[in-house]
Amino acid sequence: MRSQKIRFAIAAAAICATFCLPITANAQRHPGRHPISQERWEVRRFVDRAERDSNTFRHTYESRVEKNFHRRDELTRAIQSMDESFERLRGKADDRHPWAGKDEFRDVVENAREINRIMSGRFTDRWHFKDQWATVRSDINELARIYGVNGIGRK
Repeated sequence: MRSQKIRFAIAAAAICATFCLPITANAQRHPGRHPISQERWEVRRFVDRAERDSNTFRHTYESRVEKNFHRRDELTRAIQSMDESFERLRGKADDRHPWAGKDEFRDVVENAREINRIMSGRFTDRWHFKDQWATVRSDINELARIYGVNGIGRK
């Protein structure tokens, strides 16, 4: 009976060592990286959703808001830059290599911060437009969490 308990303990330790040690070794080989979660392997889906929401935001801006906004040149340039950054990110984002596109995503964040700065305190009468921006901002902050970079904040 005692012999069976010892054999079981040794077998359990061997199985644990077989599965746990490679994970620890991998974490030591890549310092500063978080263990890859399921989300990281689906980064392409998050990028596609964020780009789709960004395109909706841009379309609303161009069709309804741009005509009446006195600082439209600055905002138009920022939205255009963010759109171009998203396209570059979409070209690099890869589910097999979750860190691919991190530099392109940083460009998206910088452009989004500029839009966020311009948008703050404006468009109080255009709640639909602000809601669309909030959706884009939320998507970007979610991608920032996945890529491990700072997002753009709330407002």
